Amino acid sequence: MYSKEQKDIALRLYHQTESVTKAIRILGYSTRRNLYKWISEEKLPPKIRKEYPTVDNPSKHPRNPPLEIKLDALHRCYELGENIKYVSEDIGYSRASIYKWRKRYLKVSAQ
Repeated sequence: MYSKEQKDIALRLYHQTESVTKAIRILGYSTRRNLYKWISEEKLPPKIRKEYPTVDNPSKHPRNPPLEIKLDALHRCYELGENIKYVSEDIGYSRASIYKWRKRYLKVSAQ
């Protein structure tokens, strides 16, 4: 991997000498393939990266809910017998999350 400064020096020297081989011999680094790649990249416009929205973690519905919410959901589903689908819709977390919480709860309580 070469720094941007090294690439710029190599490209400047290439434009002065108009020879890839001479530029590499003078510099003592890079390969012909790299220098040809840098020359072709020089002609292309810079790539503009797509901006991604920042992900919020609101306090009303946190990504990692507190233990009370998890235990309440498990109590409703497995002790009171409520339907997991309805409980998940009510608390705003997926059914898979509730199943995962139960699996972890059983694993910890078995230890």
